[in-house]
Amino acid sequence: MRATLAAKRAALACRRMTGLAWRYKKTTALVAGSAYFGIKSLVDSKREESARLVENPTLLIWEISADSIFEAPPSTADQFGLSTLLSVLEKLAGAPQKITMLQALTALEMAAEDPRVRKLIVRVVPPPDSSKHSVSTGLGFAQTQELRQAILKFRAKKAEQFDSDNWNAFFHIDSFDDQLTYYLASAFRSILMQSTGSLPLTGLSSTQFHFKDLADKIGIDMQAETRKEYKSVTAPFTESSMPEKHRENIMEILSSLDSQLVSDIALDRCNSTNAKASSGESKDATADAAKQMLRYVMEEEGPFLTAKEAYDMGLISDIGQYDLFTYGRAQSNVTSLGDYGEARRREVERDSWPTLTKFEKLVDFVKQAKGDEYYKSISKLYRAYMPTNPVTVGVVYLLGGIERGGSNGAGVIAKAINDAALDPEVQSIVLRVDSGGGDVIASETILKAVEEAQELFGKPVVASYGNVSASGAYYVTASCDHILASPGTLTGSIGVATLRPVFTKRLLDFVGVNVEVLSVAGKPFSVFQELQGRQLEKYRSIVDGIYASFTSHVAKGRKLTSEQVENIARGKVFTGADALQAKLIDRLGGFTRAIEVAAQMGYQARSLTLKCATDHHMRMEIASINRQYAGATDPEMLDGKYIPVNEDPQLKEKLNDIVTKRSIIDIITHYKQELARTSDKDYKPSITENIRIKEFPVESSSKDLLYSLFSKLTGDSSSSIAEALRHGLRQAISDSIRSSSPAQQPRVETDNLDIK
Repeated sequence: MRATLAAKRAALACRRMTGLAWRYKKTTALVAGSAYFGIKSLVDSKREESARLVENPTLLIWEISADSIFEAPPSTADQFGLSTLLSVLEKLAGAPQKITMLQALTALEMAAEDPRVRKLIVRVVPPPDSSKHSVSTGLGFAQTQELRQAILKFRAKKAEQFDSDNWNAFFHIDSFDDQLTYYLASAFRSILMQSTGSLPLTGLSSTQFHFKDLADKIGIDMQAETRKEYKSVTAPFTESSMPEKHRENIMEILSSLDSQLVSDIALDRCNSTNAKASSGESKDATADAAKQMLRYVMEEEGPFLTAKEAYDMGLISDIGQYDLFTYGRAQSNVTSLGDYGEARRREVERDSWPTLTKFEKLVDFVKQAKGDEYYKSISKLYRAYMPTNPVTVGVVYLLGGIERGGSNGAGVIAKAINDAALDPEVQSIVLRVDSGGGDVIASETILKAVEEAQELFGKPVVASYGNVSASGAYYVTASCDHILASPGTLTGSIGVATLRPVFTKRLLDFVGVNVEVLSVAGKPFSVFQELQGRQLEKYRSIVDGIYASFTSHVAKGRKLTSEQVENIARGKVFTGADALQAKLIDRLGGFTRAIEVAAQMGYQARSLTLKCATDHHMRMEIASINRQYAGATDPEMLDGKYIPVNEDPQLKEKLNDIVTKRSIIDIITHYKQELARTSDKDYKPSITENIRIKEFPVESSSKDLLYSLFSKLTGDSSSSIAEALRHGLRQAISDSIRSSSPAQQPRVETDNLDIK
């Protein structure tokens, strides 16, 4: 009642404000314009600041909060600059700089190679939102592992570049609120915690809730079909306790992840504290002793260690308050990790990547003879496929549940993949996945887009798994040319599940509702009637068909026999480390390693033929040249699909007779010379040096940004009016993106294991 009254008052206030704004529209326009240009000047000054070259020496500072690291960049559909305005407001509020996982990983790896960077300080701070009290990174297990690998690489490179006293990697937090934050901290050389802080070490666990008894009590029957015994996403609604196969799978996952957690912490803290093995004791023996100590702490001393206890055990390096000047600000130029990454990337583009001066001279005549449009086409073609140019890798994101509709639906993801395939500058694609699956039809839509990029456009597609890529998400990526995952990634879950709630008469009587279902022919597919007889048989056969299609697709994509797939299917979930043994993935590695693998594949692909299939205008232009000047009769060439430069030795001779096309001949000749000089072995892809990255974020609407912006403007949630408006806007967003009912459609998804 209060929320409704508050919403009415808020609506009335909004109408009054709108009326005043229209009455004084000139003043409103002046204020809005001033605010726009003020914010624009702030953004421009920020960009100019980050454009400065990196100075020597440099101290990098990275502040992390629970919502400061995210996977995908802002949507390209942000037509009104809402994301920029939101970031400015957050910065003015003192929030940590937001950064994507890819930006963070790339900046850390660049800093590792850069001798001007001597120190790195990472601080985990509370989020600016007063309703969030937890101090953590907000990352999952596999994401934490990816950042740990980047930090460990930074430490190894700095140890090679400097003496031990001239570099460091610091981690500071007032108190640890969860184990994963400490898991990240353990990769640093020095860990600082306040004296009143604590460290929770309890080992990993999973909490499962079961609602069958509640559903029975209120009169809801759950009709479920699962393929097969390990597919447990429906178990919380159909079972009163955990099924044995589910329990077995969960324990295997927990054991694998717990082993990784303990081993990594023990090894890295031994290296960080320079633990000395006693005479005759090996380094492995020291690490084993550290593992035993951690096991003892988790079993006997948990859940919380005081700062002093953690220090005495070597789990942290120091106790005290954070003081930037103590860590070298007076001797170094301080910059944020995000700003450093942008500045360093500009340096690489300026100094390391080859110039196209010779190319510009070659096509200048073409520009005069054929005009700007043809010049731009040849320019794109040359820049994309010259062997000495950096490979461009397109990155597409598949995050969250896979649904048919919504701002992050299957059609949106498929379009992003198609855009990357159509882009003439992109030679290969990385599909970054962090999804537990979802709607089977939506998964099929994305799968077809992946296969089209591979088959129609000849572009390799590499899958990079984040925290989870299971069930429908694995179905989408099983045919990728290469799959990489972290050891802690949850993957597999090759199976199908469907769940239909049936509202019984007992529930309807309890709530005082009478329902009558009328139909003209047949039996309606309704939540008020249970599937029986022929309907149930048909429904089960559909689920069986989807499972058979799933396993067949995995067998084809992973080059396995049907028997091999069946042994690793049946809905079973694997960690990345176990998935490698089961041949579900190709290698262990994070986001940046996947991009380097894709770059190598893209380099090899562009070395085969001079492709023009990814740009309609170029196809037509090149086909026109072939028909008009070269006298080509090959149907494929006339269709404009390819110019097989390496396979048609007569093409150069034909074009030599055309004086006005001399520049085209020079370009092709130059291409062939560079191709002959540059072999695949000469190209060693590096995320820090010779790879261009072009991201294709999903084009979601501006509603989410509007909601976030409104939240910032209305401030603390204690205001009833602000809370009512937030609730109304959130509900409107939810209604606008609601997809088809999961009860009516079989799904390929895995359950939330809630591992902590």
